Amino acid sequence: MQLNRLPHYFSEIQELYETPARTDLTTISGYITYLEGLREGRIDLSSLQDTEEEGEEVFTVRLIQAKGGATLSGVDAVATITS
Repeated sequence: MQLNRLPHYFSEIQELYETPARTDLTTISGYITYLEGLREGRIDLSSLQDTEEEGEEVFTVRLIQAKGGATLSGVDAVATITS
C-alpha cells in the first residue's frame, strides 16, 4: 500500500499505522517515515494462506498519529484484495 503526503514536505514526518486482526492479513503496526523531501512511502502487507475460496476482501489501514508537525486529514484507508 502506498501513502502520499501533500506538499510542504520539508521536514521528516512519521505516521503510526495498524491493520485490524479480523482480515486474512497478518496484523501489522509500526511507523512509516517520510524523510525530508520525499512525498511517498510504503506499507508492505502479507496475506495469510487458507483453503477457503474467497472473492474480494476489503480491509482498512488506520493512521493513528502523525509526528514532525504533520496532521492527518483522514485516518482510515480502505483497500481491496482481489483473487
